[in-house]
Amino acid sequence: MSEEIENPKEEEEEQEQEEEEEEAAANEETFDEGPTRLQALKLKAAALGLKHSPNIGEETLAEKIHAHEIANSRDPLEKTQSMLAAQVLKPKSVIAEPADVSPVERVIASRVRAVAPIEAINKKAPRVSDLPSIHEILLMDKYDIMAYPPKIQTRIIRAKQRYEQLKLLRCQIFNNNPAKLDLKGEILAVSNKYVGVVKKFVPFGEATEKGYHIPQILYDMMKRKKYQRVYIVKNDNGTDRVVQTMAPEYTITILPQLTSEELHELAMRQAAAERVSA
Repeated sequence: MSEEIENPKEEEEEQEQEEEEEEAAANEETFDEGPTRLQALKLKAAALGLKHSPNIGEETLAEKIHAHEIANSRDPLEKTQSMLAAQVLKPKSVIAEPADVSPVERVIASRVRAVAPIEAINKKAPRVSDLPSIHEILLMDKYDIMAYPPKIQTRIIRAKQRYEQLKLLRCQIFNNNPAKLDLKGEILAVSNKYVGVVKKFVPFGEATEKGYHIPQILYDMMKRKKYQRVYIVKNDNGTDRVVQTMAPEYTITILPQLTSEELHELAMRQAAAERVSA
């Protein structure tokens, strides 16, 4: 009859394994005893008197509780910022505006609704009274202008365009179009969205030898303007051929601006001319 020999080392390993399993089971039971975050949120919602679906998700319930707390807050700024943040993150049809939002808060929200991320909500937007000076406007690029509200953008662009396009240039102007050789000058007009209509009589030839001032916007238009030049050339066989080309209608030379002494002298001459004509 053979006897079984027990190995004390194996018995100790089995006993340690059983103890580890019992400890793990105890830890799981202890963990299961505490409520989950969803359960805690449901308890909080019940305490606040909020109704929700039994199958509501954890994040949805958390947002609902947060919205209820903000709606019942006494701080109007916090209430308005919360409403704006919700409208940035969700479609308008999903968001229900709190019933106790004041008219002032509703106007504030409607002006900046869904136009920027949440980080931009707390950023101070430029006001009408914050319109920069003309020196600052001239240094702006399109990205600097886009940082302002749309109405302020229009005012900035208009101020920039008017300053640059209505700047006067001292020029000598000569007409190249044979059809206008008998004209002493011409009334020219140009317009755009921001500057409006600029209309001016522009003389040609000798009247501009000492310089005649025209706005930048008229100068640009006159430099682009062309006329159809028609002339005859001889072919190799001696026959005539009519050639038509587009040529610049005006020859314009920009002169240096008048000095302060020259401006004073010009003013004196103009004043004297007015006294004689009177």
